[in-house]
Amino acid sequence: MAKTTRAKRRTAVGAAPAKQAERFWNQRISTWAIAAAMALIPLAFLSQINDAFRMPKQVALFMAVTGLGIGLAIDGGRLPGSRLTKLLLAAAVLVELVVFAFSKDILGSILGANGTRLGLLTQLALLGLFAGTAAGVRNLREAEFLLVAGLVGLGGMAFYAALQRIGADPFDWSVPGAVFSTFGNTNDLAEACVLALAPAGLLLTRRTKSLGWFLGLGALAVLAELVLWSYSRSGFIGLLIGLA
Repeated sequence: MAKTTRAKRRTAVGAAPAKQAERFWNQRISTWAIAAAMALIPLAFLSQINDAFRMPKQVALFMAVTGLGIGLAIDGGRLPGSRLTKLLLAAAVLVELVVFAFSKDILGSILGANGTRLGLLTQLALLGLFAGTAAGVRNLREAEFLLVAGLVGLGGMAFYAALQRIGADPFDWSVPGAVFSTFGNTNDLAEACVLALAPAGLLLTRRTKSLGWFLGLGALAVLAELVLWSYSRSGFIGLLIGLA
């Protein structure tokens, strides 16, 4: 009888991590779409085309926002409940539409100029991603899942930046010695890293010396190193302010 009880206990203990892992990966469509945006948009580039960095990121953004919209429609998600947030989103959309209406190049303003890709559709997609994330993340488990997705993107950025740093970049960008990773511009890389400081810092709120805490510490160290490798002056300033 005692042996049977101990065996059941061992089975229950062994099954607990498996159930936790299953719950971690069993996410809603909208959550997977946000995770795809966090992991894939930073990594997207295609060396065979002229606009090798921003166009692939724009396409990845559109695909992620489309998936997010479909997921929210299926899951029954709503816009953020705060009236102030809704007013700010509406004001931002109105400003974008007014600027677009007064543009001299209407067609070019839809997708944005080559090399920037910050046209009307991109701006609206970014607002949609923000609103959809605020509406779609409902609990701590989903937030942790998104942080893991962000770490995947960060890992890919750091790996490619390290290849450029040591002179082992498999692509010939005709800019030897520059570290711009998957962004094509050192300032863009530094800005992305500075923006990522806040979510990485959230992991440090976990219990000290837990796995999440060490991941957060490692992420902050990698982000700081990437900014230093970029030699971006604005990035240096942002890094100092972000870590203060």
